[in-house]
Amino acid sequence: MLRNNFNSPNNVSPVEESTIEEEIALISMKMLPRVKIFTHDSRSNAGVHLFTFVVLLIGSAVLLECTTTGSGIVSAIRESMMGLMMQPYSESATNTLNMIQESIGCCGADGPNDYLSLRRALPSECRDTVTGNAFFYGCADEVTWFLEEKSKWITNIAISIAALEMFISVLSVILVKALQKEEKFNYNR
Repeated sequence: MLRNNFNSPNNVSPVEESTIEEEIALISMKMLPRVKIFTHDSRSNAGVHLFTFVVLLIGSAVLLECTTTGSGIVSAIRESMMGLMMQPYSESATNTLNMIQESIGCCGADGPNDYLSLRRALPSECRDTVTGNAFFYGCADEVTWFLEEKSKWITNIAISIAALEMFISVLSVILVKALQKEEKFNYNR
């Protein structure tokens, strides 16, 4: 048995006794008109999904249109590579340049002629380990092609997420309409 002493200051008034079930039922009956199934409007929820869908599609279109080839990133890569090549006595610059050239399979910023124009010997990292021939393409082109392949993956993922957002939006509108219909049917009973 629960003792309800909430209304009495200093526990002076008489004690009312009730069961737990009666207390829960009383609280439920008082709270029922205030409880709603959804706190958000279905249109605003669908609007958020639609906005996300549009943003992802626009981002994907921009990414596909302005890929790395022909963009400003090529010149930034070229300048960075030339900056590394201009520091032959810096160990960190040389190690970074050698790591890039060896792992990507490129030579200089625009090709092996960059080293010849600087009157420097072609490093072994600029050569194919099997044939010994110098890599034909410069690192600016190779890194650009590498990034372009990755940007296609990112675009595909963004479009997939956008399609999922649209699917979720449609399902949420259908669910809200069905719940509203059921709530209206139960209210009319």
